[in-house]
Amino acid sequence: MGIELKCQANYSIPLVRLDPASIKRMLNNLIWNAMEACSKDTCKKEHVVTVRVDYYDKDHFMFEVEDNGIGMEQEEYEKLFNECFTTKGGSGTGLGLMVVNKIVKEHSGRVEVMSALGTGSTFRVIFGLN
Repeated sequence: MGIELKCQANYSIPLVRLDPASIKRMLNNLIWNAMEACSKDTCKKEHVVTVRVDYYDKDHFMFEVEDNGIGMEQEEYEKLFNECFTTKGGSGTGLGLMVVNKIVKEHSGRVEVMSALGTGSTFRVIFGLN
């Protein structure tokens, strides 16, 4: 796809209890969406998806998936976690981010979304350290 994938991890975060299969599925969905957003962007010469793991604050850590793809308008990302909402037309089911949200809630976490049309998006998933 010609997209650079970067990983930035803070290895001082302590071990936490999470379901590894669910977290892998969550990250796969977020990374794939970011890569698709980049592949739809014809305005930039280079595209990057960055995956981060770091402290959010003293009691929480976060996973972030950031892209410099097409981005979204406010009304789009307000509907992101609705069942069957998709911006991919016939090539998407609208279930990926709904699954992400379900996994995050099952782990008592929360999702923050920051996006700007033409600039890119960041999905931040925050979990407790306990």
